[in-house]
Amino acid sequence: MTHIDPDRLASFAMSDDEPDGAEQAHLAECAVCAADLSESERALELAQEARGVDLIAPPPEVWARIQGELGLSETVMPTAAVPRPSLRPEPEAAPAPPVAILRGARRPRFWIPLAAAALVVGLVGGVGAGVWWQSTRQAEAGSTLAEAELEPFPEWPDARGSAVVQQRPDGTRQVVVDVDPAADSGSPDAPLREVWLIRTDGTGLISVGFLDGTSGRFDIPAGIDLAQYALVDVSAEADNGDPTHSGDSIVRGELRAL
Repeated sequence: MTHIDPDRLASFAMSDDEPDGAEQAHLAECAVCAADLSESERALELAQEARGVDLIAPPPEVWARIQGELGLSETVMPTAAVPRPSLRPEPEAAPAPPVAILRGARRPRFWIPLAAAALVVGLVGGVGAGVWWQSTRQAEAGSTLAEAELEPFPEWPDARGSAVVQQRPDGTRQVVVDVDPAADSGSPDAPLREVWLIRTDGTGLISVGFLDGTSGRFDIPAGIDLAQYALVDVSAEADNGDPTHSGDSIVRGELRAL
């Protein structure tokens, strides 16, 4: 069976031409040509949808991936900015070289401008989604105000940890505490581990919660001056209902403003 010329199929997809009666009959019978036309139309739709999207400048490795996918020896687009995909080549531009991408016994794929446009939309969309996800996570966490390295007490020589104070967009503050597994035996009989903010002169302390596992995020009560309550302490506590500090600290460190 003689297939329809790839350039004709690309022209159909871009509505530059209409198939004649024989070509319409062939498309109705030939699954290969019909699939090629459908995929070209979908690639064109993706490129058109990108017209309303605010694109960003991706890092150079994105263009390197495009080169690898298309088998090109030179960068096909500048790395400084991301233009909207061109649906038609400029009149002066030389035609893009064909690239063979075989699927089973099917003939080579075609119409590189459409394929490149779809690939650019996909890659830029992925970069945009990653930037959006990262900015969302940063907005949720807020800005970092202070941090501390938590050093072990003699009874817990292998324990280590860290603490970070973050201020959320609504103004509330949280302390994020991480300890290594040495501070948590994982045994059901292991003591509870309570997180405290302690005045540097030792005259006051505030419990902010219990650590479950090796990491925890705790709200800092409003009005607490962290310049005074600058010590972050994790203590081992018996499950006996006593709200006071046991005196058995696992790790402790002083917050340092950033």
